[in-house]
Amino acid sequence: MSEQVVEMKQPLLMDLMTLYLPAKDPYTTAKWYVDIFGFDPNASQHSPLQEGAGLVVLHTASSLTLFFVRSEDKLPLNFNNNEGYNHAALLFRVKDAEIEELYARLIEHGVPLANEAIQDRGGCGREIAFYDPDGRKIEVNTYGTWSSPTTNEPRVEEQTQPFLMDVMTLYLPASNPYAAAKWYVDMLGFDPNASQHSPLKQGAGSVVLHTASGMELFFIQSEDKMPLSFNNDEGYNHAVLLFRVMDSEIEKLYARLIEHGAGLAADGINDRGGCGREIAFYDPDGRKVEINSFGTFY
Repeated sequence: MSEQVVEMKQPLLMDLMTLYLPAKDPYTTAKWYVDIFGFDPNASQHSPLQEGAGLVVLHTASSLTLFFVRSEDKLPLNFNNNEGYNHAALLFRVKDAEIEELYARLIEHGVPLANEAIQDRGGCGREIAFYDPDGRKIEVNTYGTWSSPTTNEPRVEEQTQPFLMDVMTLYLPASNPYAAAKWYVDMLGFDPNASQHSPLKQGAGSVVLHTASGMELFFIQSEDKMPLSFNNDEGYNHAVLLFRVMDSEIEKLYARLIEHGAGLAADGINDRGGCGREIAFYDPDGRKVEINSFGTFY
């Protein structure tokens, strides 16, 4: 008798395709990211780095897009867990071979640091925490990059990728991590047992889920409310997080949201033509989340 093979189902959320970030002056903030992290200022044809621009778009090494949008709203993107530890919402991956150079650049430019030195977390990588020009706490970590080739040659900015590779973890406060994570499992098809150390379990202080690309959603017990949306100068409300889903799955997902009475930010699926189809909704902790099918039409 042949052994039955159980096919593992992937969650509907594929990856994080865009971060919308409010900036009092998008040019100044994006220029800081260019100077510190080596982003290509002209990577976006439609929204390159330009003085006076209301929007500037940069691309990480994994093609995640950072949209800096003119806004007077402030989103610190950090929170305290119930033990008082302050978490940054965004944890970016950087190469271990480059973290010391990045740290030196932060010091050289007088960037405010959350910790005075590179934190060595052993098998969990080396880490730096700091603040960007709009007061957002950002963390970078080298987990999984130790095999990256090292070189004694200096970085050539016109030919190299930016330091920031991708977002490896999103830390999200939850009054009840189990209830919040179970909602994501039920709505978006996450594997409740993808994490060996923090699976979906009642009463857990943290639960970790994985997108199809392997990015972690880390739900942590906290009474803090961390907004993940803001208004631009024209009054349009942006979600910070825009996830990618398969276009073939978006109608099924919309029907599931309706069936479970999820709070929708807009009625219907928004067809944006060549920019994909989109749904905006709210999770159990009131976070606005957007999903889009751009690039998945095949």
